[in-house]
Amino acid sequence: MRIRSSLGARMALLFSVLLAAIGVFMLLFFPSRMSSQAQTDAEERATALAQVMSTALGPAVEFDDPENASSILQWLVATHDARFGLVRRGDGKMLAAWRPDAIPVHEVWRTSANIEIDGDLLHVTVPIAATGGMLDVGFSLEHLSQERDQMRRTVGLTVLLVVAIGVLATMGLAAFLLRPVRTLTK
Repeated sequence: MRIRSSLGARMALLFSVLLAAIGVFMLLFFPSRMSSQAQTDAEERATALAQVMSTALGPAVEFDDPENASSILQWLVATHDARFGLVRRGDGKMLAAWRPDAIPVHEVWRTSANIEIDGDLLHVTVPIAATGGMLDVGFSLEHLSQERDQMRRTVGLTVLLVVAIGVLATMGLAAFLLRPVRTLTK
């Protein structure tokens, strides 16, 4: 048995499916795109901060001055997402550390500039100019995860609202457009 649907119902269904497809695309595309852009921005900001600090740390490493290096590492206090800071001499041994308890024990120390993400930790390694030393700084990406979840909720609710309004508008438009056709048919 074939169910016959009116032209208006078919038109409303077609536009509703189209709106739903656009909504799904928005739900999949925008939060991930915004999240990757936010992550790139966080990496650039962390690298810039580490490079500024590495320039300031040059004399401390050159003159083997752990007190000066520690005071420069204290700059990280002003960065709410900073988790740890570590200054290494040219031979790889620690000169100074900020929040050494937060330094991952499984960490592999790099000997060249590097950006690495491990879970919700962004680890930036930059060389300290002309000394052979290295600066390692860790930043939490936890706020990015929270922002991504918030973006998904916001986009999801927006998509649901737009699709619901679109379906209602399509049904009204279909009734309005098909009224003259029905009159002609009668």
